[in-house]
Amino acid sequence: MAWPIKSLQLERVAAQYEKLTNIRTNPIEVIQDELFWAICRLRIARGKVINSFSRFTKLFKGFAPFDEPIYDQSSFPSLSPRTLQAESAFFHFQQNRDINFTNLKPIEAQLYQYFVSTDTIIHHYVAHFINYLKPYYNDDARPLIEDRLLVVNLAKVFLNFFLMQDDQVKLIDFYSPQRLEYEQAKLLTYIMQFTATLPDDSEYQVLRDNSDSLTHILYYLLVPYLRQFKWDEAVNVKMLIGFTDLVSYNMLLFLRDINIVNILPDEAPIEAADLIITSMDDLDEFNEYNPDVADDQAVLNWNIDSTETDFYNLYIRIKHIFLNKVIEVPVSKEA
Repeated sequence: MAWPIKSLQLERVAAQYEKLTNIRTNPIEVIQDELFWAICRLRIARGKVINSFSRFTKLFKGFAPFDEPIYDQSSFPSLSPRTLQAESAFFHFQQNRDINFTNLKPIEAQLYQYFVSTDTIIHHYVAHFINYLKPYYNDDARPLIEDRLLVVNLAKVFLNFFLMQDDQVKLIDFYSPQRLEYEQAKLLTYIMQFTATLPDDSEYQVLRDNSDSLTHILYYLLVPYLRQFKWDEAVNVKMLIGFTDLVSYNMLLFLRDINIVNILPDEAPIEAADLIITSMDDLDEFNEYNPDVADDQAVLNWNIDSTETDFYNLYIRIKHIFLNKVIEVPVSKEA
C-alpha cells in the first residue's frame, strides 16, 4: 500500500513514531499508528486541535501508562499544556480502543486490573452486563468475569460509547447482514433486552440511545462463548473413535476451536448428540451396536486418511446442524 499523505514523508513520520515510549510491535498496528499520527499532525497543523478530552483524563486518573505524553512542547510550541495533554490522551485512546481476540497484551493486562479494581463508570457497565448474563450460564460454565480478555473487550466496547457519546465505526459495520447467521441464536434476544435493565441515570443514556449497535457488538464478542450458556444451541458432538493417530487428534483440536461445538464426554448418552463421529465405516454394523441412535441424529464416518477436504466438510456439516437448531427454516445439507 502506498503512503497516502503526500505532504508528510513516511520516513519522517516513522522516525517520530519510533521515539514514543508506547510504540507497538505488530506491523499492522505500527502502520495504523503511523497513519493516525500523520493525520493528527495534519489536523493540528490546520488548527483543528483537541483542547479537552476530560472524560478520558478523569476516567484514567491514576493510570500511569496513559500519563505518558505523546505530544511535547518542543515539537508543538504553539500548543498549550492542556491541549498537549488532550491530544496525548486521544492518541492513547486510539491505540487501545479496538477489541482483541488474541492473547492479552501487556497494556491490556494493566487495563484489566484497572477496570476491575477501580470504581469507574466502565467498571459499572461491565459488572452490570456480566451480572445480567449470570442467570443464563450453564451449570458448569466458567464465570465470564474470570475471562480477562473478554472483560477487557467489554470494557473497550463501553469505553468507546462513553467517550464518544455516540455510535462509532466498527468492523462489524462492514459485514453483510445476510452473513450474520449466528445472530439467530437465543442469546441475541436476551442481549437485546439488556438496555431495558440499565439504571435510569444520565451516564447510561448513551447506551440506551445506541441500543441496537451496542447489542450487535456485544453479541459479536460473545459468539466464542455460546457453549457457556444454558440454551441447547451448540452442536453436541459425540466421538466414537480411537485417538491412536494424528489425523483423529487433529480433528479433536479442530473441533475444540469451533465455538458452536460442544464435545460430549465419553460417558454421555449417545442420544444427547446432534452429530456422531465414528471410525466405523459400516453403517449397518454401527446401527447394530448403537440401537439408540435416532433418525434425526447425524452420523459421520471419519477415516484415518482424512484430508483437508474432510475437515472442510466436517465444518460445513456442523454449521448446517447449528443453523437448523437455531432457525425455523431448515438449511439444506447440500447448501
